[in-house]
Amino acid sequence: DETGAKIIILGINNGNERIEKALPGIVDSYNKYNAVLMEESIAANCIFIDVQDLNSEKHFPDGVHYNKLGHRIVADRIFNQISDEYKF
Repeated sequence: DETGAKIIILGINNGNERIEKALPGIVDSYNKYNAVLMEESIAANCIFIDVQDLNSEKHFPDGVHYNKLGHRIVADRIFNQISDEYKF
């Protein structure tokens, strides 16, 4: 590739207890999906940004959507990855 650009793949956050109660097994499915995303990212020489360490209560209290702090952390991770990759 002439540009040297990389594709960034953002993992998905784990659901919380409310989501698991509404959709039993969904947290396990999220974990499996993230594992596949990470494996395929490595195989395709893409960048994978993991967000499974984010805390539902602090970062996505409804179990799905990031709040302001969650968005800030994800944006920082993306920015840092781009900065590291292209040496800004």
